[in-house]
Amino acid sequence: MKKPKKITIKFFLNTNLHAIVINKNEEGYPLYMQITYNRKNTQIKCRYGEFYQNLEIVKKEQSALLLFEEHLLRRVTVHELERLEVSFQLKGLGDTYDGYSLSIYRLFNSYLKMRVKAILREAKPKEFLEIFNLDKSNTAFETIIQAAERLFDNFKTLLEPEIKEEIKIFELYKEICKDILIKNDYKFPIIMDWLDGTHQLFITKKMKEKLQDKYEIEEQKMIKLLQKIITTKLELK
Repeated sequence: MKKPKKITIKFFLNTNLHAIVINKNEEGYPLYMQITYNRKNTQIKCRYGEFYQNLEIVKKEQSALLLFEEHLLRRVTVHELERLEVSFQLKGLGDTYDGYSLSIYRLFNSYLKMRVKAILREAKPKEFLEIFNLDKSNTAFETIIQAAERLFDNFKTLLEPEIKEEIKIFELYKEICKDILIKNDYKFPIIMDWLDGTHQLFITKKMKEKLQDKYEIEEQKMIKLLQKIITTKLELK
């Protein structure tokens, strides 16, 4: 068997881009990775990195982040090498990495926001729609539902059985994943975990623990819905 070529990853702050002000008057730059493979290289922005003044500070204070980003990029690269074989190129790897590194919980959350956004067109009184900002990524879906139930007289009647079922699945998903959804621990599930099958195994294990002998139907519903959401996301990229 031919020995696989070495993958080298190096972190750097991209000082070629505009700096932003951080910590009073200090300027910070975005965190990037340079990946070298087969004597070629490309530069990829870290999805979960922020803006920093000094790379040494990042290495000292954000070591978990660096390990997470590097490990993930290696997984993505190996996955694409196995999938594409001789047609693999570093060009375009950044877009692939950006998609595969997306949090499944956040994607699920965004999907339900989109579903609710569609039905809110019929919500009354209409003037209350102006205070909603469903496009804000860090707004919890649960907060949106609670606010909608209080503000709109007809909101509950607008929720069709299919959406109610999806919300129920989301709540169950959040419950079984509650111990790994802490962002700074970098243990939260991402699309790469779905593509290699590890997250499906995690769901099955947790559903068995929670629902025991009644887990199979709910597990199948959850996996089917997540498969639809993830596949749609990747096809739209």
